[in-house]
Parts: sequence; structure tokens; C-alpha cells
Amino acid sequence: MPERSGRRSAKRPSKVVARKGVGDRADAPAETEGDTRVRAYIAALPPWQREIARSFDALMAKEVPGVRRAIKWGLPFYGVKNQGWIVSCGAFDQTVKITFFQGLALKPVPPSGAGRQLRGVDLRSPEEFDGKQLASWIRQAAKLPGMGS
Repeated sequence: MPERSGRRSAKRPSKVVARKGVGDRADAPAETEGDTRVRAYIAALPPWQREIARSFDALMAKEVPGVRRAIKWGLPFYGVKNQGWIVSCGAFDQTVKITFFQGLALKPVPPSGAGRQLRGVDLRSPEEFDGKQLASWIRQAAKLPGMGS
């Protein structure tokens, strides 16, 4: 019997996201940086979620000049150059979840979340979008270290 080295092949298949209806094609890479992919994600959402996500995207652009956008793990991520990712905004069955990666450091602390630092809000309608509070959290988060790069 041949001896196995325990090494895996250096060539692995790319990850794919199969979340039809939320902006990702089944053959799209799981992670892609850039405005175009995030805008495609938003455009593919149902109308009520699209309204929330577009409002959030516009607020990010206003509050964080030069904001970085990417799709990571099938969700839009927003970040600050040389600082990392600070927040995600993703659509789920009944909510649009906005998650701040350093949420416990924000004042007031966003109401939902788990983990050591993650906190955010779960929005169930466009009427729940509080642009003033979200803008305050975005400005605070942009001054904190982000995750990744």
C-alpha cells in the first residue's frame, strides 16, 4: 500500500455561493471585493430589503469617504482602507441584519448580537431604518480597528 504524506493537493476548487435571489450566482466566487458585486447583491433583493440595503450602502458612502465594499461569506462587507472590515449588511428570510464587528465598543451598544464583540440591528421593514443612529454607529466604527484586511 502506498504511503500517504498527509499533504493535500495545492489546487483546491474555489468556493461558491448558491444563494439565488440575493445577488449571487451559483458559480460566483464566495469572496469578491468591489462595489459592483455589492450593488448586484442589493439589486437582487426583494423590494423591502433592497430599500434598507440601498439606504445603508448610501449612508456608508456618506459617512466613510472611500469606503471599501466586498462580498464575503455571501454577505456585503464594508471597510476602511488599511483598517479592515467594520460592518456587514446582509439579507435573511425575515430581516436585514446590520452587524458591527466592534459593536460592544459603540455607544449606545446596538441591541442584537452574539460573540465577544459583534453587535448590530435586525431590521424587519424600511420604517425601522434609523439613519441618524446608524450614522453615529458607522462614524464610531470607522475609528476602531476592523477585522481582516
